Amino acid sequence: MYRSSANRRVLRDEVCVSKRASAPKKDFSTPSATIAADRLFDNQRHIPRRRKRDLFDLDVMLSREQEARVRAEAAKERMSLLSEITSVLNASLDYQSSLRMLPQLIVPRLADMCIVWVLEEDGKTITPLAATHAKRELIASFYNLISRYPMEISRREGVGKAIRTGRSLLYKQIPDSVAIGFARDEEHWNEMKKNRSKSYMAVPLKARGRMLGAISFMTAEWGREYEDSDLDFAEELAARVSVVLDNTRLYTSLRAAYAEKQTLLEELHHRVKNNLQVISSLLNLEASTLKNAEALKAFEESQKRIRTLALLHEKLYSAADLTHIDLSDYLRSLAQNLVGSFKTRGQQKISLNVRVQKITVGIQQALPIGLIVNEIITNSFKYAFPEQAGGRVSLRLQRQNGNLVLVVSDNGAGLPEALGVDREETLGLKLIRILTTQLEGKMDVISAPTKGTRYEISCPLRA
Repeated sequence: MYRSSANRRVLRDEVCVSKRASAPKKDFSTPSATIAADRLFDNQRHIPRRRKRDLFDLDVMLSREQEARVRAEAAKERMSLLSEITSVLNASLDYQSSLRMLPQLIVPRLADMCIVWVLEEDGKTITPLAATHAKRELIASFYNLISRYPMEISRREGVGKAIRTGRSLLYKQIPDSVAIGFARDEEHWNEMKKNRSKSYMAVPLKARGRMLGAISFMTAEWGREYEDSDLDFAEELAARVSVVLDNTRLYTSLRAAYAEKQTLLEELHHRVKNNLQVISSLLNLEASTLKNAEALKAFEESQKRIRTLALLHEKLYSAADLTHIDLSDYLRSLAQNLVGSFKTRGQQKISLNVRVQKITVGIQQALPIGLIVNEIITNSFKYAFPEQAGGRVSLRLQRQNGNLVLVVSDNGAGLPEALGVDREETLGLKLIRILTTQLEGKMDVISAPTKGTRYEISCPLRA
């Protein structure tokens, strides 16, 4: 029978469709889906191949979108893990405790086994600081194996190679040729084969050009393969661990050096105090042989100055901070000692009024301030209250506008005319002015008969 070319084409297409519809294709689940996908008429023209190609492209696009989503979620998980690890590392200055927690955070999220290795001071021995395995029972086997076959920096593979070369290692799949490089001998190799790893990474820990150790990551035979993105994450983690490890080691060494310095300063203050006490005792012994009254007074005043210095070193020796001193405690003790020494000589009616703020200064300021207070109070007892007259000595110390203000006053007879405010006839007054200059301060002295004497010294307060 005669058929037109258009009819023949339609018939041929129908035969093809019936053949294709007889069995399901792998891209579609049913024959009807195949027929719907392979036949499309547009202005009486059949275009099944274009439609099939469009569906294939859609499938590829969806697959790529899913892969991108998986990668994004993995990257988010890695950043979350990195943030968590960083918080743990920064939470304590005890780096060993922090690093021991590191493998527990990594397993099983990134590895089936993780080990933190530390390079010892000899530069050859590598010690496992912490290790964790997804199968807890295998951790004891690992430490037993390490005790028999210690890790060394000279090893052909593994952390030894990573530390020796300073470069990271990545084995997506560990071939026997590489695995054998981890073993020391045949027995060691047989032990390692019992718990083979599928994939392996080792990243060195280094800071300021110095190798500190390494971190190794392993997946079990049933685990996944490491990729380049995993190595990037491991290197970022190692960089953060290295900084924390280096800073903590620096802190530990500085703390040890500080403790040693404190011990030396304690010994120094103790010896200075003892030597000053010996000198004071010698002066006292020498003074007992003197017959001249003026010479005896000079010896006694020298003894008071030496006791002032000894008291300062005694306070520093017993303080937590051996370079700074609480002025309120020091000056209160100093004033009471001075008043006590004069009361033993019959001046019982003189009272002491002390009002000092709690101010901490260095020994460079404490020493001249102590000597100034010693000289002024000594002058008050010598000149303000003759013939055992009663009276009051006041000591005040305060912080004012960044300055240290010291006021020592009495309500006695005032300075004698021979010892006027502008005169420097005695060693004590000369010493007060010299020490005030040493403090970079200024001194005002007000003295009037029957109204007493008032010394006010102001100097910059230095920490």
